[in-house]
This record gives sequence, structure tokens and C-alpha cells, in this order.
Amino acid sequence: MSLTMAIDLEGPRERLQRLEAEALSDVELVALLLGAGRAGEGVRALSENLLTEHGGLAGLSRAGLGELAVRPGVGLAKGARIVAAVEMGRRLGARAALRSGGAACLRSADVDRALRPRLVALDHERLIAIGLDARGRVVREILLAQGGLTGCAIAPRDAFRRILKEAVASFVLVHNHPSGDPTPSVDDARLTERMDAAGRLLGVPMLDHVIVAESGYFSFADAGLLEMPDERG
Repeated sequence: MSLTMAIDLEGPRERLQRLEAEALSDVELVALLLGAGRAGEGVRALSENLLTEHGGLAGLSRAGLGELAVRPGVGLAKGARIVAAVEMGRRLGARAALRSGGAACLRSADVDRALRPRLVALDHERLIAIGLDARGRVVREILLAQGGLTGCAIAPRDAFRRILKEAVASFVLVHNHPSGDPTPSVDDARLTERMDAAGRLLGVPMLDHVIVAESGYFSFADAGLLEMPDERG
């Protein structure tokens, strides 16, 4: 068998071993996640069909586990692998974007750029704390609560129980408005006030509360509604 013919017969796993991951096509990457096809639909065909059905990688990344699990040839296990791979990529991308502002500060614009693409796709509110170390560098993303279309209730003591467990020096609170309007509600303002007070008491200051939505974002710090740590007596 000639070298050319051998290369033509390579599967995505063999190409990944021989080349860098960047050299693989979208079809090959999805085929690697699937691992195998089904009777009458090999893994490559299944990968191509999935991408076509969902309008490419972007559409496939928005597919839920339930939708993927019922697709013949995919099922729960393969669907879970796809959803997990997409989420890993989102988290890595968000953390890289958050760190792009440097160690000195975490700007509201950095938060919006990093998290809005992921959060505005949700049909429910999600409350997140971005934990920073003593030098102001992003160290982790902490999921605090998930709610409904118009609210995401959590007591500050429950939120701080999760924040303190991560041993961060400070944090930025972030949540989304599925309505598309980032204007803070009365409940948002009340939560901000209570979280700010609790953070000062516990020595883990809240640097900002950013609300992201389809039409833009709102920052309590930028609006002058939240004192910075060095302004507090």
C-alpha cells in the first residue's frame, strides 16, 4: 500500500496522532467525540449529518443533552460527551477572556465580553461569582444559583458558603437577564447591597455586580452604586 493510500484511509484518531488537533476538520473532531456510528451510518457520516442538522458547530454547541440523546446513533453517552466538550471550550474561552485585562483589575467590559455569549443563550437566570486571588487575578468561576425566567433567589449566607470554600480573596458577582434588558431590578439592588455588606464583614470584598443581557450589560461599580475596597473606611 502506498503512503498516499494509507493516509487516505486514516481515521480522525490516526490523523490526530500524526498531526496537530488544529489540522482536523469539524467533522473529524465531532467523530472523535462520538467514537462510533451505528448500523447504516458510520461515525463520519453520523458526524457530518449531525453538523448539517444543527447548522454547523455553532448550532451543535447549542443543542441540549435531551435533544442529542434521542437522536438515533447518538444516545445519552455520546450526547453527554459532546455537551461536556462544548462546556469545557466555553469555560476555557471565558477564563482566557477574563484574564486578558491583566492582573491589576477585572473590568466590567471584560466580564461582559467573556460571559455574555454563554449566559444570554440561557432561558433562565444564572448567578456566578468570578473568584480572584490577592493580586486580582481570575482563579475560578463559582456557580452560586440557577433560577427561573425572572429571578434567581439565594441567601447571602448560602452564596458565601460556596465562595469561602474556594478560598478566593475577592470576587465579582455576575448574572444574566433572559428578558434581554440588563436594567437591575429592586431584587438585584437588594442582593447587591446584602452581598456587599457580607463581603466586607467576612473580608472577601465584592468588587462589582455585573448584569448581562442581549441588549448590553450593567455594572453596579461603573454606575457608582458600589464602593471600591480602598474607598471604605
